[in-house]
Amino acid sequence: MKFVKEPFNLFKHAMKLKASERGRFICLDVRDDFVGMSMSDVNNKNATPARALIREKSSSESVEDQFHALLPHNKLAGLVFGIRDNNDEKAKIFIDELYETGTQRFKTILDGVTYTYWDTSSSSKLPEYVSKEKVEMLLQRMNLPNIKAETIIEQYVAVRMLQSYLKRAWELYPEEKLEATEEENSV
Repeated sequence: MKFVKEPFNLFKHAMKLKASERGRFICLDVRDDFVGMSMSDVNNKNATPARALIREKSSSESVEDQFHALLPHNKLAGLVFGIRDNNDEKAKIFIDELYETGTQRFKTILDGVTYTYWDTSSSSKLPEYVSKEKVEMLLQRMNLPNIKAETIIEQYVAVRMLQSYLKRAWELYPEEKLEATEEENSV
């Protein structure tokens, strides 16, 4: 896997490709007990829930299975690891675990993937807190088992992380700016 230090260079590079060659972004929110996954739409403007995985010693196979389930139908533009307060330690450990336990086929897929970190502590916490609180209230009313409710919340958090990344990326690189760069490259 190749790390891209500046988060929006990952976006800029992916969006410079022809529309037919572009892929989607997957966001991973790595927590102690769960990994929330979200995926962008084909235009990389909106985030949608993908999966939430229970993180155990044996769960790396599950993560591999989830990637295999998502990737055959979708090209991958890159991975965005949501982090808080500039703490990327959990994400680094998770990446190491994937390499240690993954099959050779999965390692081959990972070798071609670029990734970055998106520090969500810089974005406003109030909308995320209020929205998360509403989701939690709805789930309580549904009387779901705790584990099911937690996986839904983790997916929601991953969606919020990816959506904030995409929103900021589009603010920095509006379509007109990307098209101008594309024209310069083709001349």
